[in-house]
Amino acid sequence: MPNPAWFKNGNIATRIGKHHLAFLRAYVEGLSLPDIAERYLGIDPDAPAGLSLGKETLRWLRSQFLRAGKRSKKLPNPRLIFIAPERLHSAPSPARQASIPTLEEFVEEYGYDDFSEAEQLEAWQARFGDASAVKDRKTERNERLRKKQLLAIQHYEGVFDAVPALDDALAAWVDGTLARRLAEKGFVSIASVIDMINDRGNTWYKDFPRIGVIAAQQIAGWLNSEPVQAVLHKPVTIRARLNRTERKGLLVSALRTRQFGLVPMEILHLPEELSGKNGLFRSLDNFEKHADDVAMIQSWLNTKSGLTRKAYQSEAERILLFGVLELRKSFSSLTAEDLHRYKTFLGSLATEDEHGNTIDWPFHQPREFWLSERPFSRSDPRWKPFAGPLSPVSQQRALTIIKTLYSFALNCGYLRYNPSATLSHKVQSYTVSQAQEREFTINEIQYLIEFVDSDYRLQVGQEHYERTRFLFLFLYLTGLRISELAFARVSDIKPVYARGAFTGDYKMQVTGKGNQVAEFVLSEQAVLCANRYLQHCDKAPIGMNDTDDYLVGTLNQKGAGVARNQNFTRNLHDIITAFLHAAAEPLKQQIAELLAQSKNDAEPENISVKISYLRGMVGHFENGSAHWFRHSFGTHWIAANASVSDVQRKLRHKSPATTALYVHNDLDSEITLTRKMSEVHAQLISKAQPENEAITLSLDV
Repeated sequence: MPNPAWFKNGNIATRIGKHHLAFLRAYVEGLSLPDIAERYLGIDPDAPAGLSLGKETLRWLRSQFLRAGKRSKKLPNPRLIFIAPERLHSAPSPARQASIPTLEEFVEEYGYDDFSEAEQLEAWQARFGDASAVKDRKTERNERLRKKQLLAIQHYEGVFDAVPALDDALAAWVDGTLARRLAEKGFVSIASVIDMINDRGNTWYKDFPRIGVIAAQQIAGWLNSEPVQAVLHKPVTIRARLNRTERKGLLVSALRTRQFGLVPMEILHLPEELSGKNGLFRSLDNFEKHADDVAMIQSWLNTKSGLTRKAYQSEAERILLFGVLELRKSFSSLTAEDLHRYKTFLGSLATEDEHGNTIDWPFHQPREFWLSERPFSRSDPRWKPFAGPLSPVSQQRALTIIKTLYSFALNCGYLRYNPSATLSHKVQSYTVSQAQEREFTINEIQYLIEFVDSDYRLQVGQEHYERTRFLFLFLYLTGLRISELAFARVSDIKPVYARGAFTGDYKMQVTGKGNQVAEFVLSEQAVLCANRYLQHCDKAPIGMNDTDDYLVGTLNQKGAGVARNQNFTRNLHDIITAFLHAAAEPLKQQIAELLAQSKNDAEPENISVKISYLRGMVGHFENGSAHWFRHSFGTHWIAANASVSDVQRKLRHKSPATTALYVHNDLDSEITLTRKMSEVHAQLISKAQPENEAITLSLDV
């Protein structure tokens, strides 16, 4: 029930409900106002404003009756209800009451002392009548008025018994001033207000001037009250009622209602014809007894963990939504042709290709249907499966993951046909060399160290500088994933003993993909890097520190045992990305200066080479991420003649084929050999060619 303070404050005023009529009926009957306010309105009579709130509600009810009385001539005069009950008490008038003697007075005055008590009472009643029936004309009139009051309330009950409807105007239920402020923004009906609150969350009121947090909570509370929802069946979601802190730890399914549409898989409600229960390629085997497509996909995701699970869920979700919303097909009914259409869809999310040509969009829903302006949490109604177009590398990864999903569905007997068998995961503009180039060169690492120790230190201050320096250097020196570093503890680094003696080395225990635990030996520079950061955090160095504190802390809690989740991993990733972008800015300035210099330089070719080199560095820093340091670690170790198996062990790759991506030796050897042969060819041509005479070489094989 709405708090009566809303009426006083002018924030919200509901129509009269049954509890209001019960309150008024009890008041007309003459019951105590504090008692009935507590019983029917939930007002604490002992509260400082308890009595005043009850009186305020009574005044509001009377005003509502006045308004309703003006709408229909058939209704009784509402002013009847305004008569205070104390004025209509049904006792005899004081004058009449004073003229009737008591039984004792009657006996003494009229000489009935010698009569029995029964005879005395009979004589008293014969003379004055039944005291309970003694009424003068004023008392009888008051009783008639009180009965009319109750009858009027009964008549008005039919008028006030209306219930809210989704298409009702907001002004019919909300205070006029408040309704006007919402209507100015286009929210006129109750349904539009609920949708707006669910879309914008618990801070929706910030978009409306002079609507505060108290009024916002009251409106949401009334909309979600049991009597209102019993007729509306359109609740304000939990997400819209809780703040960000209160939502932490809650599942998406607890924050949003299940529905069919562009929503995360956790709350996607599929009609039976799109659920995959009767999918075109469903197998009769179905060893795992998966009920539908979503159940099969969830089973597949349960074999993954951490960031891998998150990436795989995203790609499975996208192909599932594309099938049901664009093709109107279940996942288990998609054909090879449908998957090739999906491949085209992924490449068409961008409006232009790399050459500036417009990309066609041969799909039913517009691009904006699939793309959001920025990433939103999965519990946010503004969430969409794509936060922007996919790069060629991301497209290739998406197709690779989809092929993995179909292989799982085939192997567990869920599908009898694999439509992805003919789907090439290669996409236009993608080459293996591009995958190998997602790394920093030795010179670029050197530049980053110089930059962080000079310009960046001055930009962000000591605290941020020390943490950023440790983050990117430790990632590069260890090859850790950013998620692994986010959850690493000081106690994970332990001394190495051989034949009972300390070797002077340290090893680090890491929980990686699939919760697999592995160990690897740290380099001396990695240990020094960690010790420098620990010293900055006022902590003992490695070897003298076996605490369970996190290795990386926040700026105000340097490595303290604060709670960790994937949001912290994302925060560290953003710190690295911001640092790399900052590192690109001085290079851009150098490029601008070189371009200005090239206009007056006698040999602009030399400047052109410098500009090209600097632009390459800028491109690396602006497109790079924390994971590039892991790639750089593997590449630089192999370039230093480490074996693939050694690097595989340090990077904890399951397959040596993954580590082999970092092998550039063949290319390096080819470049070296080609340059040597170029010198031989140059000497050959310069000696054999006469002056001013071209020669033709014929090679006999």
